[in-house]
Amino acid sequence: MKLKKSIYYIFATLVFAAVTNQLYAQQKDTLATKTEVVNFKTAVRPIGYGNQQKSHTTGAISSISGDEIRDAFNNRIGNALMGRLPGLTIRQNGFEPGASSTTLNIRGVNTYGFSNAPLVIVDGFMADYDQLVPEEIEDISILKDASATAVYGLRAANGVILVTTKKGKIQPLAINFNAQYGVQNPVSLPRFLDSYSYAFLLNEGRRNDGLGELYTSDDLQAFSNKSDPINYANVDWYDEVFRNTAPQSNYNLNFRGGTSVVRYFASLNALLQDGLYKKFGDENEESSNSKYSRLNFRSNIDISLNKNLSAILNLGAAVEDKRNPGELTTNNTISLLDRIAPNSFPVRLANGSFAGTNPLNNPVGDLLSTGFSTSNSTTLQASFRLNQLLDMITPGLKASAAVSFNSFYSGLSNKRKTYTRFSTGAVATPFGQNTSLVGTEGVQSQWNNNALQASLTYNRVFGKHDVSAMAIFNSDYYLINKAYPGTNAAGNDIPYKTNGVSSRVTYVYNEKYIAEFSAAYQGSNAFAKGKRYGFTPAGSLGWIVSNEDFLKGSKVIEFLKLRGSYGFVGNENIGGLRFGYAQRYPFVDGYIFTGTSKLSGITEGQRANPDLTWEKEKKANVGFEMNFAKGFGLIVDLFQNNRFDILDRPNTTIPLILGYNGVPETNLGKVKNKGLEATVSYQSNQSKNLQFHFNAQASYNKNEIVFSDELTQINSARTTTGMPIGYGFGLEAIGFFSAADVSDNTIARPVGLVIKPGDIKYRDIGGPLGLPDGIIDDNDSAPIGNYNLPDWTFSFQSGVSYKGVDLNLVFQGVTGINLNLSGNRYYAFQNNGKVSEIALKRWTPETASTATYPRLSSTDNNNNFNRFSTFWKRDASYVKLRSAEIGYTLPVKTLKRLGLQKTRVFINGTNLFSLDHLDEADVEALGGYPALRTVSLGLNLHF
Repeated sequence: MKLKKSIYYIFATLVFAAVTNQLYAQQKDTLATKTEVVNFKTAVRPIGYGNQQKSHTTGAISSISGDEIRDAFNNRIGNALMGRLPGLTIRQNGFEPGASSTTLNIRGVNTYGFSNAPLVIVDGFMADYDQLVPEEIEDISILKDASATAVYGLRAANGVILVTTKKGKIQPLAINFNAQYGVQNPVSLPRFLDSYSYAFLLNEGRRNDGLGELYTSDDLQAFSNKSDPINYANVDWYDEVFRNTAPQSNYNLNFRGGTSVVRYFASLNALLQDGLYKKFGDENEESSNSKYSRLNFRSNIDISLNKNLSAILNLGAAVEDKRNPGELTTNNTISLLDRIAPNSFPVRLANGSFAGTNPLNNPVGDLLSTGFSTSNSTTLQASFRLNQLLDMITPGLKASAAVSFNSFYSGLSNKRKTYTRFSTGAVATPFGQNTSLVGTEGVQSQWNNNALQASLTYNRVFGKHDVSAMAIFNSDYYLINKAYPGTNAAGNDIPYKTNGVSSRVTYVYNEKYIAEFSAAYQGSNAFAKGKRYGFTPAGSLGWIVSNEDFLKGSKVIEFLKLRGSYGFVGNENIGGLRFGYAQRYPFVDGYIFTGTSKLSGITEGQRANPDLTWEKEKKANVGFEMNFAKGFGLIVDLFQNNRFDILDRPNTTIPLILGYNGVPETNLGKVKNKGLEATVSYQSNQSKNLQFHFNAQASYNKNEIVFSDELTQINSARTTTGMPIGYGFGLEAIGFFSAADVSDNTIARPVGLVIKPGDIKYRDIGGPLGLPDGIIDDNDSAPIGNYNLPDWTFSFQSGVSYKGVDLNLVFQGVTGINLNLSGNRYYAFQNNGKVSEIALKRWTPETASTATYPRLSSTDNNNNFNRFSTFWKRDASYVKLRSAEIGYTLPVKTLKRLGLQKTRVFINGTNLFSLDHLDEADVEALGGYPALRTVSLGLNLHF
C-alpha cells in the first residue's frame, strides 16, 4: 500500500507540474495541433542504441506502434503481439489471470541448448516488457539479422526486442482517458461423461480386463433417474467450481505535452480481472474470491537544461496483486477436477457437511474451507540520461551518459487450514480435522538489474555523403536474490556481469548506396578469465533502386530498396552448470570411524571445462522493401542462421573408460535454421471519407540439428542429428489388434504385456538397420511430428472506416505443427480417473471397423495404451480471429461544445473463434486453465 500511495502522490505531483508547465507554454509559445502524415524518407526506425532514417536501414527490422495493439484486450503485451510482427512466433503459456506468460521466438529456434529467448531492451536497457500496457508504449521493434543485432554482442543470437515508451512532445497539454469493461468466458471446457455413462463404460472396461462388473443394473438405473443424489451422485465438478463468465476491465489516464524546455508524458493504468472460480469468498470469510489486478505507472520527462545539454528521466512501475481460494494457482484444483469421477461422492451430504474420501479431496470444500493464498509483486524501472551536443568540437557530434535501475520483488502469503469431510453410506466416516487459519509469509522471487552506459554519436551530411557513427560502452549486472522455491539457486548469490563496447558506422552516398559496419566486443563472467570476451562483427549493404534515374518518376514503383547482411553474433545464456570452467569438489557422506557418527568427505564433481564458451552464430539475410501502385507495400526477407558451440554432453567423443565422475559439458552442438518472411500491405487515400487498409504477413522457418554428440542408436531413425529441434520421436500406430492378430505370434507386441483385441498396434522397426525384431519397445520410436514451433505463421490485419465508423480485424494462424493428447481428459480411467466423450468411439467387437479409440481398460498397467505415438497425435494448425473491434467517433461539432478533441466508443472482442482440426479441446489449451474469450465495451476521451 505504501508503494501505491507513493505512485498516486508522484502522479498527482506530475499532473500539477504538467498543468503549470502548460500555463507557461500558453504564455511563451504559440502551438497548434495538427495531423502529421509520416514521410517514409524522413521517418526514423529504432535500430538498437539509437534511431536511423528508415530508408537508410539495411537490417531486417519489423516494428509496430503501441496504439496498433490497443485493440487486443489482454493482460500481457506478449499476447497482444500475436500476428502483428513477421518473424515473431508467440506461444501463450496458460490463461489464468496473474499466472499466464508468453514464450517469444524470433525466426523460430536456433539452438537445442538452454535458451532461445530473445534479448528484451526497454528504453535502451535490459528490462521486463510483459507487464507494460499499450498506452505507455510508443513502438515495439524486433531485430532479426546480424546487421541489426551485432551491437548487442553475446546476447544477440536469438534476436532482440526493442520497446520504446512514450515521451513528451512540444504541444499543448493533451489528456487521454480510456475505459474498457468486458466479460470473459471459456472457449471450451473438458467434456466428461456423467455418472451413468461413467459406470456403464467402467463395467465394460472391467469386463475387458477379465474382472467382474462394479455396478449392477439397479445402480445404473439409479444413476440414470437421479433418484438418490447422495449415494448415487452425479456431479459436474467443473460446473460446481467454475462460473460461465467473469468480468475484466481496464482504465488508463495519460498526459502528454511540453514546451521547448520541458516535455512530459505521464500515465496511470489499472487492470482488474476476476478468475473463473465461483465467488467462494462471498460464502466464507475464511476463503477468497479469485482476483487479479495490476496498477501501472509511468512518468517520462525530458528537460532541456540549455541549448546543448538535456536530461531524460524515465520512471515506470507495475504492482500486481493476485489471490485465489485454496492455493495461489488453479493447477492442483484442475488436476483434481480432471480426475475425480462424477459419482465419487456428492458435494455435500444431507446435513450440509462436505462429502469426500480418504484419497480424494472435495474440490468445493477445498476452495471454501482451506483458506486462501495471495501474492504481491512490484516491478520498478528507472533510468536517467544526459545528452550533450558537442557541435563546438564538430557539428553532429553528441555525447550521452546513462544509468538504469530495475528491480522485481514477489511475495507470497498463505492463510491455510483444514476441514473435515465425510464418506457416504450408512456410517459417515470422517476424514481430516477442522482447524483455524494459520498464516505463512515468504518471498517468491527477487532480482535486481543495474546498468551504466556512455556513448558518442556522430551524424553529418557532406553534400552527397551521409555519415553516421556510434560508439557505446555498456556495463550491467543481474542479481537473483532469491530463486523460485524448488529451483537450484547455486551460484545465484554472485551477479551475472557483462561489460562491452559496441559501434556502428553507416555511410550513404547520394541517397542510393548504403554501407554499414557494426560490431561489439563484449565479455561475461560466465566464462573463465581469458575466455570471457568475444568480437561480433557484421556488415550490410543497401541499394535504393528507386532513386536511380531509370526509376525516378515511375508511376508504379514509388520506393524500392535492396539490402543484404552477414555477420557474427553470440548467446551467453548457454545453461549447464554455472561456472562450469571451475572444478568442483562437493561434500558427501564420509566414513564411520567410531560409533554411528560420520566424518564428511569431498569428492570430485563434474569434470570442469576451462574452455567453456558461448554459443556462436553466423547470420545471413537478403531482402527488399518497396512501395508501389499508390498505397501498396511489400517486404520480403530470406535468411539462414548457422549456430555452433552449443553446450552438449559428449556421449561419444569422451569414452567412458576415462572414468569421469560427471562428463564435462562441451561446446559441440551445431544447428542450421533458414526461412523467409513476407509482408504485403495496402493503405487507401487518407483524404477520402471511405478508407481501407490491410496487412498480410507470412513467416516460414525450418531448423536442422547438424551435430549433436548423442549416443549411438540401434535404430538409426531415433537419431536427432539431421532432424528439427523438438521433433517428436514416438511409435507409429497402425490400427487395433484383432482377435486374429492376438493369436498370431509373428505380430510384434510389447514384452511382458498381455495384448487383447482392441489394443493399439504399432509398427515394428526396432531392430538393426530399422528392420523388425519382433517386439515393440523404445527402439521402435521414429520421427512422427513437429511438436515444437510451427513451420508457418501467418496473419491478416484489415480495417475499414467511413466517416465516424471504423472496423478492425486481426486473424492469426499457424500450420506445420502437431500436439499430443495425454492425461485424464483423454486417457479413460487412468489413475482411477474419469472418462470423457472421446471414449464413446471406443473399440468393441461390434465397432471394430469404425472405432477411433482403443478398447476400454479399468487398470493403469496397460502401458500399450498411452505410449507416445501417432495415435494421440493431432494437427495443431489453426486460424483464429484474435481481435475484432467496431467503433464510432463522435462528430467534431458535438465534441467542441463539450470541450473534447475526440471521443470514440467501441465494442471489442478477443479470441472470438477458431478454425482448426481439433475436436477435443481448444488448440492452445489442451489442459489446465481454459482458454478465454473476451467481449468488451470501451470509451476513449481526448481532451
